[in-house]
Amino acid sequence: MEDRVIRLEERVNYHEKEISEIKGTTKMLGEKLESINSTLRAVKNWIIGAVFLAVAQQLGILNLLKALF
Repeated sequence: MEDRVIRLEERVNYHEKEISEIKGTTKMLGEKLESINSTLRAVKNWIIGAVFLAVAQQLGILNLLKALF
């Protein structure tokens, strides 16, 4: 009986270690995903700005702004 208890305790310790490692990996992956998300938001803003600038240039709004200011 005691042998079974010892094996169960060893198994529990092993699983606790594995869970701890998985939690660490999950935290790291979350940080990496947030970094990727931030980069994608910056790229999106650059693209929106470039499109706005191209449309403004096509419509002549930039020339109007240059004339006013």
